[in-house]
Amino acid sequence: MSCRRAAALIVLVAFGPAAAGDEVYRWIDDTGRVHYGDRPPTEEAAPVDVEAASQPEPDSPATETRRTRRERLLRAFEKERRERRARERRREREREVRAHRCAVARSNLREVQSARYLYEEEEEEEERDRRVVLSDGERREVTRRWREAVRNWCD
Repeated sequence: MSCRRAAALIVLVAFGPAAAGDEVYRWIDDTGRVHYGDRPPTEEAAPVDVEAASQPEPDSPATETRRTRRERLLRAFEKERRERRARERRREREREVRAHRCAVARSNLREVQSARYLYEEEEEEEERDRRVVLSDGERREVTRRWREAVRNWCD
């Protein structure tokens, strides 16, 4: 039996007869469990004084002030939770972007380092299909830029 059901059963058993003016008895069985009922199972059961539930007080100005403060506090907490979730989503997106850029930079660095030679395509339209092989100095510069990109994007 769940704790909620047990608590509800105890409340019903304890307060149900009290409303009718009956007595409530409490006893402990052989296994040590506490029981409540309107009839004692043995002489060992002791009557329990159960007071009827009190009626809630009508709303007073102090209650209204507390309620207003509580609602304002709850709104502030909710706003803070929304802002925190937005920051977490933004950080997660930034982590994903960084991870993607890191993977691209590492892949390009590996390709640059393993290639026998590097080339660039001509930018002029009539020579667009023509490729120009990079010199050793230009190759070192390209490698340096990709290493810098790896340092920048990879933790």
